[in-house]
Amino acid sequence: MDTQSSTIIDQISQNPFLLAHIFKFLTCQELLKLAKICENFHDLIVNHIWKLKYENLHILEFMSKYIISNVTPNEILLEKDYKEFLQLNVNNIKQLKISTFSMLNKCSITFQLNLEFSNLSELSVRDVKFMADDIKCITRNFPYLRKFDIKNCFRANGAAIHTMKDLDNDIFERLMHLEVLKIEHTFQNVYYRKQL
Repeated sequence: MDTQSSTIIDQISQNPFLLAHIFKFLTCQELLKLAKICENFHDLIVNHIWKLKYENLHILEFMSKYIISNVTPNEILLEKDYKEFLQLNVNNIKQLKISTFSMLNKCSITFQLNLEFSNLSELSVRDVKFMADDIKCITRNFPYLRKFDIKNCFRANGAAIHTMKDLDNDIFERLMHLEVLKIEHTFQNVYYRKQL
């Protein structure tokens, strides 16, 4: 590479505004790879681009693929990339919506990752099977959760979650900041508000 080309590349790599503009055209998987190249790229991607882009995140889990469905075009991640993506964005996400296909009735890997989502205030889950430890994981990993919506979800034994007792009667005590718990299942809707 000649000196002039090298100088141009150096100038581009030192201009965060230009890089941010270029990075907007890349897929999530490409940005995951770029974030590993150097600390400047990591900081720009995670703490600036993704902080805005993925503040409100909707994940559709389907057959070991994870679709970020609230961006255009939708981003599709494999499980290992999804785990890495969540690790990098754990402090960026304020609202998280997780959906699976009800016919598959599968559990969500998100709850088992042991990542503390310190800025998450709203969690919505749809068509998810809650395993025995999922509520413990939720109370540990989402400590500042204020709103929790559950729609058409099931317990590990396949029983539908219709009310708070199907989930955990002590959920308001475990999630100290929780203000609203909304449970919907087909034709039954139940709303709980924390008593002040």
